[in-house]
Amino acid sequence: MAFSPGEHLTKFRIVLAFLMKDLVRDGWRTVITIINLTVFLCCYFCLAAVAKAAAEFGTQEEDRSSLMVIQNNVFDPGDSILTEEQFTPIRELMPGMVNAVSPMIFRLLKIESQLIQVRAAPLADLEPVYKLELVNGKWPATEFEAVIGGGTAAMTGWEVGRTIRIFGRDFIITGVISSPGTKSSAVWIDLAAAENLFGTNGGYQFAWANVTPGVSAEEVQSILQKDPRLSARYQVYFVDHLYEQYARALNDIAGLSAVLVLLSLILVMFGTYGSIYLTLSERDRELTILRAVGFSTRSIRSILSARTLIQVIAAFFASWGISTLILKYLSGVHPIVVHAILLEVTITPEIFFFGFI
Repeated sequence: MAFSPGEHLTKFRIVLAFLMKDLVRDGWRTVITIINLTVFLCCYFCLAAVAKAAAEFGTQEEDRSSLMVIQNNVFDPGDSILTEEQFTPIRELMPGMVNAVSPMIFRLLKIESQLIQVRAAPLADLEPVYKLELVNGKWPATEFEAVIGGGTAAMTGWEVGRTIRIFGRDFIITGVISSPGTKSSAVWIDLAAAENLFGTNGGYQFAWANVTPGVSAEEVQSILQKDPRLSARYQVYFVDHLYEQYARALNDIAGLSAVLVLLSLILVMFGTYGSIYLTLSERDRELTILRAVGFSTRSIRSILSARTLIQVIAAFFASWGISTLILKYLSGVHPIVVHAILLEVTITPEIFFFGFI
């Protein structure tokens, strides 16, 4: 005998109402089951978000048009020291192979409780040489004005017009810039201001060189690296080198998080199985009555599956909400920062639907 769609809907409502009453009657057992599943699903959401963020860190398109010269064997880029002497081999390649070169001062400083990259370069070079794109505000016009990267703004909450204190001096944020890699997680100030601030006396951390369009960057890199004035104490890298190093450092975190994600999902599966098994063990009398009044084994199995599915779905949405709040709170209070670069940990639609399925 075929049922109409309306009759199917009526039967579904009756079954759903029956299951909800049964879950409410179970009381604390239902609550404890949902809480247990929620804990493991929260682990899934948080670990999956960390794994996703770590895996995506460093996947941007590589910049092969610019090179940087840095001193050999320095752990912190701020320890590198270059003088005008090291700029000579680069300038000798201008304008044929290199179309621009710029000095940069680099410091990793604590600014208002945040560890931030401070980069200083001639203000005239910020846009044409370093390829910074202004997305809000205006470029600095005086020594004690600064622009910040979008990553820095997201990490700190700083806005245009705010005054920040760098190495004992106040700087006004005049704009926010967009740029890939580590440049977006920095505060940019004028080179002359940084020289006065840090007392560098003509010492820089990087020499930044833009290769002329159409010229092989690898060839320019090879020429500079073989130059005896640089080869002994200095190394020539593509400007994405630091970003690539940070990305490789996160590979282990991404792999470990992925393993823990699978483990948390497996635990959810075992928790679901345990919930069903507990129901079968403790409610044998009710199940016998259902069989006596005409329910088939298949029907009882469907009821148990639907009952457990309601608990799992309730736990899933509860854990999604809780995990979202936790990650949002942590991103504001204790953001995950890799060498002063903000790691944005969020629950993406991909994570949500993968977990739901």
